[in-house]
Amino acid sequence: MHRLAPVTTTPPSNPSGDDSSSKIPSPNIEFLSDDGKKSIRCSMPQKTVEMLKLMQKRIRESKPTTPHDKVIFFDELMEMCLRAREQMLIDPPLVEIEAPVFILGDLHGQLHDLLAMLEKTGRPPDKKFLFLGDYVDRGAHSIETISLLLCFKLLYPNRMYLLRGNHETRIVNRNYGFYDECLRKFNPQQGVHLWSMYQHVFNCLPFAARINKRVFCVHGGISEELYTFRQFSRIVRPTDVCDIGMLCDLIWADPSPTTARYAPSPRGISQIFGKTAVQEFCKALCIDVVCRAHQCVMEGYEMFADKRCITVFSAPCYCGEINNSAAILYINSRMEIRILKHTKKMKGKEPEKNPDGWRAGIALLQRLIADEKPKSLTSCSFLILQEAHEKKETREAENSLKPFVKMSTLVNIGRFVLLEAGQGLAVADELKRSDSTLTNEDVRFLVEMSGRFKRSEPLQRLLDIAKFTDLSQKNIVSILDQLVKVYGKKSDVEGLERCIDIVVRASLMEFDQKTLLSKIRHFYKCINVKAPEKLYRLIGS
Repeated sequence: MHRLAPVTTTPPSNPSGDDSSSKIPSPNIEFLSDDGKKSIRCSMPQKTVEMLKLMQKRIRESKPTTPHDKVIFFDELMEMCLRAREQMLIDPPLVEIEAPVFILGDLHGQLHDLLAMLEKTGRPPDKKFLFLGDYVDRGAHSIETISLLLCFKLLYPNRMYLLRGNHETRIVNRNYGFYDECLRKFNPQQGVHLWSMYQHVFNCLPFAARINKRVFCVHGGISEELYTFRQFSRIVRPTDVCDIGMLCDLIWADPSPTTARYAPSPRGISQIFGKTAVQEFCKALCIDVVCRAHQCVMEGYEMFADKRCITVFSAPCYCGEINNSAAILYINSRMEIRILKHTKKMKGKEPEKNPDGWRAGIALLQRLIADEKPKSLTSCSFLILQEAHEKKETREAENSLKPFVKMSTLVNIGRFVLLEAGQGLAVADELKRSDSTLTNEDVRFLVEMSGRFKRSEPLQRLLDIAKFTDLSQKNIVSILDQLVKVYGKKSDVEGLERCIDIVVRASLMEFDQKTLLSKIRHFYKCINVKAPEKLYRLIGS
């Protein structure tokens, strides 16, 4: 049990808690009370209320093998989405909640795990719940999962709160399973229409919540652009989420022990934040704890920044591949945080106990995949193969990586490991085969690895072997950036000139010459050396 320290600020005399309402008008609103408190609900005919009660009952009583057409019906789901959109706009972008409350993280369509957890905690309206997002994708019952939660929200609006996660965005759930599930469970026309209706609901979801004004809850993490809670009042919904800015950080950011404040995220979107950033955020906004989800953690929860940041993940045995537990946070009326764990046995698999060496890297790779960090997969795979090569276990490591990494990428990672080991000639012979040409992405990765590990010799070999044929301008710019990282810091002018010469020769026909000239001038300026005239002559300057 984690007891929150007293806040240093004076609490308001009349906290809004469950009585919060939005400034955005709603056409039909009624006031009701389940627990002696007022709440606001969009007005619904009794027929709709009965429909929602029957729908949530069917979903709760369904089994994993129950046909979906016995549980959910298109017309009911459409009406539910219309009502839910109105209801979500009643809650403000920053929801104020009073404890006690249960908090759950990612669910990802794992309906029957959710039902099992609700059996332990109780259900609305008897208990109050806050869900932190990522209701859909990956799991087989995304429609049923989000629909059950929306039914609870419509029936008991002051006992159920739903925040937006990164999977509640069109571009993500179009590609990670929810769209396909809609088309699979209904005919194509209905499926597309239903998927689109859910997007309208997602665009109206709140982004964050505060519990007793002391615990800040969000799906992803904190943002350096958030400096006062009054900023939430300026958010206009419905809205989509851009790939930069405060809203992006709220649904995408991750904590990281490798940085103090903020740094670009390896996900390729948003940022990571460190211990100092959490401490400064909590102090500036007068809160005690940040509660977030977004990452699969093996115990179901994970503490960060001296327990000022808590990650909660509520999908056990995630995707049937990771033997993780799920967790639920419970904050009681005394603002004590208790953690309830939920575990289940993964079918046909036993977890590997205390893996070490490159085998521990395989476990990390599973987490990277679960946390959607595709830009980190190749880096992790490189380190795994590098260590396995040193222990003469390369073949075993390659077999372990095959389920997670595309074969073409795996082959090229292996090539770079050989380059690192000084076996450049063997790689050169391999590349002569017609089916072994490097793709744009492979070259970018290999050069990036050279830059990251400050290796100049493998980079020169790579340049000589690959010759950079058919590379896009974007890739060549990326390559030049890595060249200056490797050679600029070493002041190795000769090596830099040689590599740039190769790149220029390979890109003469298609590269924008002005951009290339600008890059070359910038690189030589970085190392305080005048660029040789031969490079300018090469591109006709």
